[in-house]
Amino acid sequence: MTHADPEHTPLLRRAEALLSPTADLAPTTIANYATHERRLRRVLAACGTPVALGEVEALDVAAFAYHALFIQGLQPRSVEYYVAGITARWRHATGCGDDLGAPARTVIAAARQTLPAPARRPAPVVPRWLLCGLLAAMRDGAEGYQIEGAWRAARDRALVAVCYAGALRPSEPLEARCDDLTRIPGGWTLTLRRSKTNQTGRKRETVLLADDDALGSGARLAAWLEVRGALPGDALFPATREGIALSPHRFTHRLHAAARQAGHTIGAITPNSLRRSAATHAYLAGWSLQAIQQLLRHRSIDMTERYIDGLRSATEHARARDWQLALARPADA
Repeated sequence: MTHADPEHTPLLRRAEALLSPTADLAPTTIANYATHERRLRRVLAACGTPVALGEVEALDVAAFAYHALFIQGLQPRSVEYYVAGITARWRHATGCGDDLGAPARTVIAAARQTLPAPARRPAPVVPRWLLCGLLAAMRDGAEGYQIEGAWRAARDRALVAVCYAGALRPSEPLEARCDDLTRIPGGWTLTLRRSKTNQTGRKRETVLLADDDALGSGARLAAWLEVRGALPGDALFPATREGIALSPHRFTHRLHAAARQAGHTIGAITPNSLRRSAATHAYLAGWSLQAIQQLLRHRSIDMTERYIDGLRSATEHARARDWQLALARPADA
């Protein structure tokens, strides 16, 4: 979405030449430096510019940032990650300590003063019957499962069930490794290496995945591990048989494909919907706020209350419970 209609300056024309409208601009973390370099190489190649990273100039990166901010509509923080990654790779390739990203950061600073703050919208709450429909849609031969269908379907079913049962943030299971799992009677425990509230990984955070919970997360995880077999990498949920970890962007794509297959709009579910739905369903099932806080691993109970906001009155509670906790699709759905 275009946030502004700036005058077509030479810098903007350069940006439009550098960055194709279909470029993949999904936010990533600063650790994926190689990804940033490859993205810059692709857009440089698309306009016939020399693609050797050592030949990239500071204004190329500034133009990249300008177009991403004002034309493609990325948030300044995401673009800042891109610029940092490109700069790090450029320094490694050239052995030069110059600050390639300085002009780009000036563009980012200006964008922070002129662009509106992004509206924060809570992720939709997904009823259990819709979650069951999504899991049923993840099958061999369905949309998105024509190639390696059985393998990918088993992975995605386990990933959705694990995210819901553990009330996990989208990045947490995608960073998990096989040795983070421990088999226990009746299920599994998953140790989280890092989380939003445990950035350094010093605090041990463990979630329980039971074989007989609402979505059978433990059983689905065991079925996936059997199909997964031995792979080169140790990612618990790899994107390919080469062992590369699944990305958040790809996870969202898989959810949307399953939603279409199940006959629902893709806006009805996001990866974070699984976490918020787990908290809402726990509240409707009679859990205390303190128990839900422990489930979500929140430091403040105020944050927990945001997840269940709007379900306070007894009338709303009764209606929501019948709708959200049903395993079969209601007649009026």
